[in-house]
Amino acid sequence: MKYTIFCIALLSFYSCTRTNDVAHPSPVDSTKTENLTPLIDSIYIYILGPKEINNSISKFNYDSRGRLTGFHNIIADTTSSNQTFADTVKYIFSYQGTDSLPNSYTIWANGNVLSPDGTYHHILKYDDSGRVLIDSESVTQTADHYSYSNADFTLQNPYGLDSFFIVGGNLSYYIFPFERHFYTYSGYANPAYLSQFGTHFGNILPFTMSRNLFNHRQNSYSASWYNVDYSWTTNADHQVTYGVGIAQSTGLPIEYYRYVYKK
Repeated sequence: MKYTIFCIALLSFYSCTRTNDVAHPSPVDSTKTENLTPLIDSIYIYILGPKEINNSISKFNYDSRGRLTGFHNIIADTTSSNQTFADTVKYIFSYQGTDSLPNSYTIWANGNVLSPDGTYHHILKYDDSGRVLIDSESVTQTADHYSYSNADFTLQNPYGLDSFFIVGGNLSYYIFPFERHFYTYSGYANPAYLSQFGTHFGNILPFTMSRNLFNHRQNSYSASWYNVDYSWTTNADHQVTYGVGIAQSTGLPIEYYRYVYKK
């Protein structure tokens, strides 16, 4: 389940100010609360894949201190066999007192056979820099273990070892078993980026990890390569409101993005 959520979430990104020189985020004291100002309200994504059509709506909820308290994702997918399925995933984040990082979170996912009611509860353990070390889950009684080397990190879980490489505050590439994903970035800021959250939360919500919108991605599934170039449109407030992904192989648009901001 976590792999499905990760792949969907990586397609959800971003907003506006131009900068091509992005510094690495500084470590954050997880016991210190900062009043963050959330920008993004929801993200709409429409993808014409090689074998499917995917429509995704993501909604973000915050508390009065600007902390992310919930994430709700609804996905409709039509496969090559003309079968359509809908999936709903909800994240609820819990905080202790005024801490800026959650100490636990709950995932609800419909249609999952491992949990009778579709609910999974996770407990988080951090290091002294506020980075997740262990993410333990109650239903399967398993845990994800994180290791860090500067900004890069690896994740050891029951499915294998995943590696994530960060350059200039952005996820440059990551490696799953049998998969490789590479990204280059534009100067547009990511409206879903939360410095207190994504920097220290690993791959749990990867769309909060990178500071900028990507302008190119390259995916490798086994021996097959998939290349997409992106362009972005801003509003009068210089916020990204729309994006289009063009397949290099055909020159045709295959991905569409729309961003809605908090008033």
